[in-house]
Amino acid sequence: MQKIILLFLGLLIGNLIIAQDYKFRASAHVSLSMPTYKEIPSMGAGFGATGEFAINKKWATLFSVDFHNFYGKIIDHFNRDTINGFSILPVMGGIKYYSKEKFYIGAQGGIVAGLKHSGNCPGLAASTGMLVPLKSGNKVDIGLKFTAALSQVSIPENNFLDRGGYNFLSGTIGFFF
Repeated sequence: MQKIILLFLGLLIGNLIIAQDYKFRASAHVSLSMPTYKEIPSMGAGFGATGEFAINKKWATLFSVDFHNFYGKIIDHFNRDTINGFSILPVMGGIKYYSKEKFYIGAQGGIVAGLKHSGNCPGLAASTGMLVPLKSGNKVDIGLKFTAALSQVSIPENNFLDRGGYNFLSGTIGFFF
């Protein structure tokens, strides 16, 4: 897990160093997440960072990492246990399409790394949003992102947080520079 975080930080710092030579943009954001899976009873909160390279005015490739912490008691029926919240770290890459200069849609794929009371599993995400320009030339990024932790083969004793098969919708607001 620490290797994944170090790899991401290395890529982000490397991209920021060469950003002036390429069409690179980065954003930092906070999010409020609402689970769409009935077994997760409470909302979550988090933060993240995204880096993107513009291919042209309409298309960009992106790399993102987000931290989400969900609160509340989750009942593990198989093991007759209660889990007090869980944390995940989706690390994903993908593409983004800008329909106009400020509206976008995106698709990503990668891994949802489990940090607390959850396992690692593949993940997919779809996003939409808009960039609101500021007087300084920077932009505020307001968006929605639907993230799905895909199901994987697991032993029966594992709960759904270890197996995957859950998803959530996040509202994000960030600073795009």
